[in-house]
Amino acid sequence: MLSRYKNLFRHTAITLCICACTLLFSTSAISQQPQIAVYKLNGLINQQQTGSYNKLLKRIQALDVSFHLQYSPIIRAKHNFKQQLADCIAPSDEDGTIFNFPTIQSEPFNYAKAYIFTRHDDDAIGNLEALKGKKVGVRTGMRFSAEFEQLRNSGYFEVEQVRDIALNYRKLIAKRIDAFAAYTPDIWVMLKSKELSQLHYDASHAMQKHPERVVCHASPSNQAFIDQFNLALQQLKQQGELKKILGIAYTFDN
Repeated sequence: MLSRYKNLFRHTAITLCICACTLLFSTSAISQQPQIAVYKLNGLINQQQTGSYNKLLKRIQALDVSFHLQYSPIIRAKHNFKQQLADCIAPSDEDGTIFNFPTIQSEPFNYAKAYIFTRHDDDAIGNLEALKGKKVGVRTGMRFSAEFEQLRNSGYFEVEQVRDIALNYRKLIAKRIDAFAAYTPDIWVMLKSKELSQLHYDASHAMQKHPERVVCHASPSNQAFIDQFNLALQQLKQQGELKKILGIAYTFDN
């Protein structure tokens, strides 16, 4: 009887060991595929996989770089990243150094520029002081230059928040707002050429320019991912494929 229990114990121990090893292997395998919180940006990145950035990320995955995308609104994506519910965030509109935890970031895969847009028959606004007392549309969760944010918080101009650029455009044309702040290339891929012709902006005075990157929590596995991502991105740049993939959204030459 004692021998029987010894054999049962031995068999149970072996089974538990196998299960534990299997679980450890599975967890390790999952951790090698970072979860990337991505903003829903119409024309650039969406769950339908039709955006310019969708196409780029698909191409990078085809080069054996593994990752999983979490789609959500901007504010939730930032929350998930800060609360470590996601390993990375993209396209990040914030310098990784502003976070109160260590981060690592990829090489730029594009650049975003922020401008003030007005109606085509109004004066272009390059100096933010010209916004005094005006109604200015902004997309919820989107940040702009330090000067813009300072004036915004001080009540220098009236802010009207909307969910997307298209709504800002309609309100501007209907004269319900005086101007709106937006980034390129977002606006290029969001609006049609006929709609863009109704807008006016000062191309020589971007209030902000920042690289579009993948920003991750600093960890060995995330560093390995970033290294792979950068190698794939470099290949696409050198072969001229990046420009073809991004199309109208490509801003490296601007």
